[in-house]
Amino acid sequence: MSFVLGRRDEVLSKTVLDRFGASFDCSSIVSLTPDDLQFAVASRDAVYFYQSDGRGPCLATDGNKLALSVFKQYLVLVKGPPGLYLSHTGLLSTADNLPLESSVTLTIHDQQNKFIAGEFSIQGVLSMFIEWDGIYLLCLERNAEGALRHTLIGLTEKSTHAKLEMLFSKKNFQMAIDIAKSQHFEQEELARIFGSYADHLYKQKDYDGAIKEYVKTIGILEASFVIQRFLEGGHVTQLACYLEALNAANLASSDHLILLLNCYARLQDKTRINDFLQKPINPQMNVPAALHVLRQANFPDAALRLAQLSGRFADRIGILIEDMDNCGAALEDIAQFPFDEALRAICNYGHILMDRLPTETLQLLDKLCSQPDASRINVHHFLKVFINNRLGLMQFLERYITTSGTTVKVGGVVDALLELLLYEINRLRETQAGSKDSAHERLSQLALRLLRDDKLPYDEKKALLLCHRRAFFDGCIYLWEKQH
Repeated sequence: MSFVLGRRDEVLSKTVLDRFGASFDCSSIVSLTPDDLQFAVASRDAVYFYQSDGRGPCLATDGNKLALSVFKQYLVLVKGPPGLYLSHTGLLSTADNLPLESSVTLTIHDQQNKFIAGEFSIQGVLSMFIEWDGIYLLCLERNAEGALRHTLIGLTEKSTHAKLEMLFSKKNFQMAIDIAKSQHFEQEELARIFGSYADHLYKQKDYDGAIKEYVKTIGILEASFVIQRFLEGGHVTQLACYLEALNAANLASSDHLILLLNCYARLQDKTRINDFLQKPINPQMNVPAALHVLRQANFPDAALRLAQLSGRFADRIGILIEDMDNCGAALEDIAQFPFDEALRAICNYGHILMDRLPTETLQLLDKLCSQPDASRINVHHFLKVFINNRLGLMQFLERYITTSGTTVKVGGVVDALLELLLYEINRLRETQAGSKDSAHERLSQLALRLLRDDKLPYDEKKALLLCHRRAFFDGCIYLWEKQH
């Protein structure tokens, strides 16, 4: 029964908690925490715990109870045959019925960690008391001469480290962890226990359980050991879980992130790859390596998204053309790029685009050559676009020169055309051993026409140097005469 008291201990209300009682010395106040006081009552079938508003959980334990007491976080129970009871005066029964041959069972329950910390069978127990940081039992026994004598048995708690060593030897790691936590061990000490438990689970081939324990060691134990162990064992699913936890703790290096993507790729887990890319890009990540992983694993959409998020223009075009065979989208992207990036992309992939979409690619080249920065275009840029198609290149340049007017924008393009023309003239002359065919004549006339057109801007000094280098003496003569 519980009572609510008011001023001057006036009973305001009372509540019947249960309708059975307990034997002498079979009840106690239990306090696992300062704010959690409970009244424990030992009956034959269980120990019941009560608070002011009713009965709570119970500890199921059968047997006749002789005593109930509390020692630290332990609940101490003494069980024995009916008719016996423990006495603080040292008497169990009548003097004619002393319990010399009767034995009792003393059980120590760890209420915090929910396990039996010890169980002992002891004969001739008269009384139990808790003092001097231990549990003591006063017992009665006969010596060798048959005389009665009292003995005192003391039970003391092992140190925490001794308990842990014993539990480790029995491979009872979970109980060791519970005890360490209840004793408020530092994270470093807990991590070592988690690591030992994980090692044990790994040897038992419980890889899921092992990785859960290894995750708890992140930030304290070396990650490379765990990664190498699961990588060599081919346990990709568990390795991915560990690397995810490492990343969530902001402890993942560039290699860790690439390995995580590799795990997703090997698992063909498109959902986790997309989730990975939904988050802000980790500054530690090696983006080119990540793109390589995604492209090799045939995840072009994810690779394209990563290239867009990281601002890697050239990689975007490479993915669109090489992996997705979408040249149209590639041309649209290049058209939106800054000039330098667009020029770089057209140099790298222009020959493919020219082969698949020649009209659209020429339109893009026209647009690039009309930009304010077009003077930076040189012959090498066009050679890359028209590889193995030099005649097409010359036709493009000639068309551009004749249709672009006389603005300064075409100056660099004229220089490029002249250099290419002189290269072709020299090549034809060398391959034909001095003979001149119609192609050679046509190119020579085109070069002279270009030099003589006063409306076309070009660098005369550079042109003279090119003519001299390529042994185009007609051009040299014209430029000398023009300068004098």
